[in-house]
Amino acid sequence: MDAILTKIHALQTLCPNAQWVMEDEKLVWLDKDQPQPSDEEIVAQIELEKQKYKDGEYARNRRKRYPPLGDQLDAILKGFDQLRDSGETLPQDLVGILDEWKNVKAKYPKGENR
Repeated sequence: MDAILTKIHALQTLCPNAQWVMEDEKLVWLDKDQPQPSDEEIVAQIELEKQKYKDGEYARNRRKRYPPLGDQLDAILKGFDQLRDSGETLPQDLVGILDEWKNVKAKYPKGENR
């Protein structure tokens, strides 16, 4: 089944608007406007997709291990808030975001409704 799904994905990538169906494992080309890709083109596309997947492994591994985005953003905002408190001048857009962030934290303090 994986081989069929891989072939379907390759066909969708090669000819995204083409008309075709798979009958069991056989491709039936219905499109009169686009030529059917050759078996070699389909295999080449499958290999390209496999390489893209392999090349993206580091990103998938990182994504699984990074802290949640909310935690990352909270840490960044805390750092900027400390810089502001120590007298650093921050861009006005960032100051506005920090003010909103602090207002939300004040309105909904940690430990409430636990």
